[in-house]
Amino acid sequence: MFFAFFALTILKASQALWIQGFQKLLVDDGYGSLAGPSIPSSPPFHHCSSVDDDLFFIDWITIFPNPLAVDATFLFQMNGTFARDIEANATVFLNLTWNDSPPQFRNNSSLWGTYDFCSVFGSIEQDSLRDQECPPVKGNALLRKLGFVPFLYPFGNYTLEINGSTKDNNPLFCIQGDFEIKSKFSYLLAGTSIAEQGGATPNTPF
Repeated sequence: MFFAFFALTILKASQALWIQGFQKLLVDDGYGSLAGPSIPSSPPFHHCSSVDDDLFFIDWITIFPNPLAVDATFLFQMNGTFARDIEANATVFLNLTWNDSPPQFRNNSSLWGTYDFCSVFGSIEQDSLRDQECPPVKGNALLRKLGFVPFLYPFGNYTLEINGSTKDNNPLFCIQGDFEIKSKFSYLLAGTSIAEQGGATPNTPF
């Protein structure tokens, strides 16, 4: 469910919400309302539950700019360490919920899908001597993806879940976080640029 991370997925989300008339796409993520440990991040993210079995240990996450702007690009980054080499055909489950949807559509405001890990996180920075970026190998890694928010996307607060698994269903990570989508004109009215309001810059770790 993503762009290309978000690009393609957000476009599909827009179509599902506005063209298909709030098609029901609810899913039970299996974690209930319990949140796991928090993650140094901007905007704030946390683990879905315990990280004891995870194969990717997350150090920090950024989305730039923060908040996101409609009809504008953004950069998602996640830095951490893979406990071992990851085989091809790993997957990522993505679930995006519009928290400010009208009450009559509240039960139909989630959009989700499962995607190939390397299609979502194709740009993975590891050892500069590596010939390929994905699938990742054991060691430190910076996952990044450039996305775009289509102009049809409604303003408001969203919750995003990203759940990665190996081809054998072993957990890589599961994270959840809230973020805002605003009009890019709101930055102009405030007399600032998107970059000035973005929080941490794309290359700034916590």
